[in-house]
Amino acid sequence: MDHVYRTYRIQTSGQPNAERSSWIPKALIFGSRRCGEHGQPLTGPDNVFKTEGAASHYALQMAKWWIDDEMRVEAAAPRIARRTNAQRILGRSRT
Repeated sequence: MDHVYRTYRIQTSGQPNAERSSWIPKALIFGSRRCGEHGQPLTGPDNVFKTEGAASHYALQMAKWWIDDEMRVEAAAPRIARRTNAQRILGRSRT
């Protein structure tokens, strides 16, 4: 199933795990520089979800958590780069 969250595109599914009579949550995320054109794959636990719908729902939540973390990292990157450059110019090392 396709979803959009904060400009990222997410594909979710539940993959059957016949050995454990359960479903494995799977997500593929597109829209981040780190994802590239092939997307960022995520896989959840393999023995928890008894229905495909529950696994797919968890996959969406998992993808949203990943996106929220990714956005925090991207937002912090310019501040970290500016601080590192300023320290380099001033001749100070990071502590």
